[in-house]
Order: sequence, then structure tokens, then C-alpha cells
Amino acid sequence: MTAVNISGTFKKDARPHNGLEHIAEQLIKDELSPVVVVGVVVPHAFKKAAGEELTPTVRIVAIEPLEGDAVTAAKELLDAAREARGQGPGMDSLFDADGWVRKPEHD
Repeated sequence: MTAVNISGTFKKDARPHNGLEHIAEQLIKDELSPVVVVGVVVPHAFKKAAGEELTPTVRIVAIEPLEGDAVTAAKELLDAAREARGQGPGMDSLFDADGWVRKPEHD
């Protein structure tokens, strides 16, 4: 399987498409909790080393954090997509697996 690299830096003029800035305080407050997002990527670059397969790099052009029912819907879509790729029916949800979700701390 060919690897795909991710270029995750937003240029200053592209920041309106970066919804993560909207939740910056939340990320700082709870730095270990995952955030469910929806995003769009486009091909950005391609590299090929001698004797190796072409490796694409994608650039994130839009990303938005999800809340409420959208989180549940996104988790279901992700689990269904993983299962379609052969990630194993009956697997624990990626989000319920050990290490993915940390129990919230109470103030």
C-alpha cells in the first residue's frame, strides 16, 4: 500500500477555512481529548525515490470540528468506511478503543 503524506499547515489567507481556530481554547483546556472533524484534502505534491512507488502528499483545504449529533454521524461514517476497507466488521468503534477517548475530568 502506498503511503500518503499530509501537509497540515494553513496559509494565513486560508485560515477562514480552518474551523480549528474556533476551538483553540478547548484544545488548550483539554489537550488530550480527540476532536472529531470533517475536512477536505486536495493533492499537493508527489515524490518518487528511485526504486520506490510514487508517494502523494495532500493538503488540507478545509477542516471543521463537529459537535452534537454530527459527531455521532461522523463516527458511524468513519466506522463504515473502515469496515468497507476491510478493517474488520465487528471491530470496536475506533473512538471507543483504548487510547482514543479519555474520560472527561471534572472541575
